Amino acid sequence: MTAALKKLSTPVRLPCVSARKISAVRRRDFSCPRRAIPRLNALKRERDSIANKERALIGELLNDDETRRRIRAGHGEVSHPTSVWNDCDQTWDHTKHAPYELPEWRDLSERMKMFLGFDLGMELGWCFSFTANLSPMYVQKWEFNGSGFMANIDQRLRRELKKLRLGKLPFCYVVESRTRSGKSRCKPHLHGIAICDDPLKATKFKVALEHAFAGDLKRNGRLRSVKVDRGYECWNLGVEGRVRWVEYITKNAHLYDERLGRRRVYISHSYNALARQAWAIRRDEFALEPSVKALALL
Repeated sequence: MTAALKKLSTPVRLPCVSARKISAVRRRDFSCPRRAIPRLNALKRERDSIANKERALIGELLNDDETRRRIRAGHGEVSHPTSVWNDCDQTWDHTKHAPYELPEWRDLSERMKMFLGFDLGMELGWCFSFTANLSPMYVQKWEFNGSGFMANIDQRLRRELKKLRLGKLPFCYVVESRTRSGKSRCKPHLHGIAICDDPLKATKFKVALEHAFAGDLKRNGRLRSVKVDRGYECWNLGVEGRVRWVEYITKNAHLYDERLGRRRVYISHSYNALARQAWAIRRDEFALEPSVKALALL
């Protein structure tokens, strides 16, 4: 009787689910009492609201960048990487956002952090986009064993990167199992971004992807399964051209797949650090993080 009363009096530990995470979740993903499961419909609405606000913010930031670029070009100044991310005395009254008005790092979603890394890579010429199809043999094996897709993907890629001494390479990816429209299922594959300051690293990264996810295929099959290209922006779309790839790779992150569970987005620590520094430059946090100032001078 005492044990039963003690069990009833023990507070239920609520699972932590952040609206800043963009992966879909379902009630089945929580192994806690029913009353402790978060309100998922409210969580979805909050995520949609955050996504819409960040899309608007990205558009305004890119418009501000273009405004600064044109004003400085009119004064005969040359724009260096990341130099248009901050106002100078000629541009501060022509832009929409001041550094202190921007949200703090902890308030940004995974989608926004992926864009910040992509944006920094484009500024420095280090950005590479990639797509990797998973070998059907691996998919069948994981489904048969009931093992987690994300855990296997993460383990295999980490192992191959370590062999090529690329363990600290900044990269991120989203595992997708839906078609572009999101209405039907397709073979699981990865879309992602890698930041490589040397094209040779991009080549090695492609080799790591081939060995990790298409190692059982012949050479031509591996080459067709993995694609790594230098990042680019669609100039005909204006400021939306730079964010197009991030929007594309995250388009189905809100659609649930029981094989992937509640996690289908991966952002490496090094990629996260670069995105954090890029955001610190935009927020003018040089005094808080000395390494940011060195990055701003590249």
